[in-house]
Parts: sequence; structure tokens; C-alpha cells
Amino acid sequence: MAKSRKRGEYWSARWIYADGTDGEQGGFLTEDDADIYAAEQKIIERKKRKEGNFEKRKRKELTLFQYVDEIYSATIDVKSRTASDYEINLNTHIIPKFGNYGLSQITASEIEIWRKELKNKRQKNGKKYSLTTLEKLENQLATILKKANRDGHLADNPFLRVSKARRRKAKHKEIHPLEFEVVEAIANALRPNLKLLPWLGYFSGMRPSEFLGLTWDRIDFDKKTICIDRQLHYHPNETFDYDLKSDASYRTINLPKPLEMMLLEHRAQFGLGPEQLLFHNRDKRVLRYKAALDAFVKVARPLGVPAGIGLHVFRHTCVSNLIRMGAQPKQIQIYVGHSSIEETMNTYGHLFEDDMEKLGSKLEDSYMENKSAKRRSFEKLA
Repeated sequence: MAKSRKRGEYWSARWIYADGTDGEQGGFLTEDDADIYAAEQKIIERKKRKEGNFEKRKRKELTLFQYVDEIYSATIDVKSRTASDYEINLNTHIIPKFGNYGLSQITASEIEIWRKELKNKRQKNGKKYSLTTLEKLENQLATILKKANRDGHLADNPFLRVSKARRRKAKHKEIHPLEFEVVEAIANALRPNLKLLPWLGYFSGMRPSEFLGLTWDRIDFDKKTICIDRQLHYHPNETFDYDLKSDASYRTINLPKPLEMMLLEHRAQFGLGPEQLLFHNRDKRVLRYKAALDAFVKVARPLGVPAGIGLHVFRHTCVSNLIRMGAQPKQIQIYVGHSSIEETMNTYGHLFEDDMEKLGSKLEDSYMENKSAKRRSFEKLA
């Protein structure tokens, strides 16, 4: 028995055409009528498919929003933090501009206009977007259109005709390590239960998310090691993120004696946070990155630490000290968890400059010593 329909409600018949595209016809008064029509169409299309007597139908064009929502989003296989960044970029910069465009309506000129708009657009803080951010946004749109083209939803990828952006080469971000006295002053100015924070970065070279996510069970006081295999999650409802920056980020480092004493003293005085975390906030909950950064900024700025320098500075200070003590780039790469020696040198290579001068002097000294030794041997023979 057919279901009765409500006023203004009609049934639709759905089937698959011989070429694999979806077919639909609405306006049926009863469900049975729709089912009968759909069954008839299935028989017709099955016969066409069997005989090979059909033309490929033109696929209905999707808007960029429909393609992203129905197809592209399901293909993204990245870490949760990166996926979140992708979503923010889409909803803030890409969908508002191109969301209602049919895929074929997105032209090279439209992309270049959008690129110019982004270049002049300002953030909430009044600053323009960085060259790195602009490049990421362009790459994300380019990836979407490339996949749409590959999937057959877009006949021609307009990004292939977009003129190359003329940009100033991004300046190498200068590293400003802190002197020991400044680190000590920051530690002493922080709330007593946060005093350990700077020293963790100073001795271990861990990233802020790594030392904020460090738990007591990852510290082996017998073997004098610290295991780094997770970090604090960026999401407020999660504690740990097991997807570190790269495979090299999963590492075990030595536990220096001064840091060992600080850790034991810290636990004796303040206990542990949730899930054995070393730190907690005033409410005994997880100490999040923003709260830790705010506490650092509050005491660091009056001590002369410039704006724009955050908790990462303790990692830089650690590496600077290692270089000063003669550590080799490969050793530093492993200790701080860089994915390649290039990353280490691109970030800290300029700190080796003084050592390069010393190496030149050593080669000069070696040359003079060898020459003198050779002269002495000739004199002896004579």
C-alpha cells in the first residue's frame, strides 16, 4: 500500500544511467508511481549499457563549495592540527570568494584578483598576511582545483595559467637566544609553580607543546633520559597529541643533572597536574599553551625580551648553547628532533659563523705547524 502524501509533497524516482551518472525525476503523486518509473528506467539503461548504445551524459557542474563539501574534504589525510588550519583557511578566505562559483567559472584572472585582495587584506591585529600564509592559501586552492580536474569535475585547471606571483623573498627569521641571566630572571619572575618552564626548554631544547605535554612517566630517573613521544594537544577538549611534527620528533634525550634536581623539587612542592602532567593552571586543570605564553610575556617584556618572541626562545637558547659548546650540526639535529640537517642549518646556521672563523684559524695553525715540523726534519737530516 502506497504511503499517503502530505499537501505539497511529491515523490521522486532515482536510477543510474548507462554511463554511471545519477538520474532523477520528481513530481510523482505516490511512492509506488515513483518506484515503477524508476524500475522502468533501470531496465532501459541496463539494456543500453549491455548493448553499448548510449552517449555519455554531461555531468552536472558542482560549485566549489559542493565539491569541497561532498568530495574534497573526504580526501584530506593530514594531522588534526593541519586539518583544522585547512578548514579555517577554507571558511575564511576561499569559500567566501569562490564557494558559489561553478568550478568552470573560476578563471585564472579571478584567481589573480583574489590573490591581490589577499595581499592587501589585513588581519584583526591590523597586520598584513605573511608571504608564507599567502602561499599556503594559494596552494590550498590550487590543490582543490587540481583534484577537481583529476576527478573529471573540471575540464581545465585554471591555476596552470595563473601568472607567477612576484614576491620579495621572505627574510630569514633571525634567532635571538637569551643569555643565562635573562633565563634565570624570567624563571624567578614567574609564578613558583611555573618556574620550571624556562629551564625545561633551556636544557632539553623541546618545543613548547612538547614540554607542556611532558608527563612524569616519560622521565626515567634511573637511565637519566626523557622520552618525547607526544605533545600537548591544541584542542581544549584533548590532552595529548601523538602526531608530532615529523618522525624525527620522536626521540629520547639525556636528563642533565641540574634539570633532574629541578624536576624532583618541582614535584615535591607542587605535585603533578592532570594525567601526570608536570604543570597545571590555577584551577588544577591542564595548563594550555596560551596561558603559559601569557605568563611568559607578562614577565619577559619588562626584562627586555622583545615583542614577537615567545616560548620557542628557550629551544633556540638551548641550541645556541650547544653550538657554543662545540656540538656538531648532526648531533643538534637529533637532539632537537629536526627532520633533516637542512632544517637545522637553515634555522641555526648563522650561529655557527664564529665557529667557522675559528676553523679557518685552526687550519692556518695546522699549516704553520706542519711547515715548521717539515723544516725541523730537514735541518735534522742536514
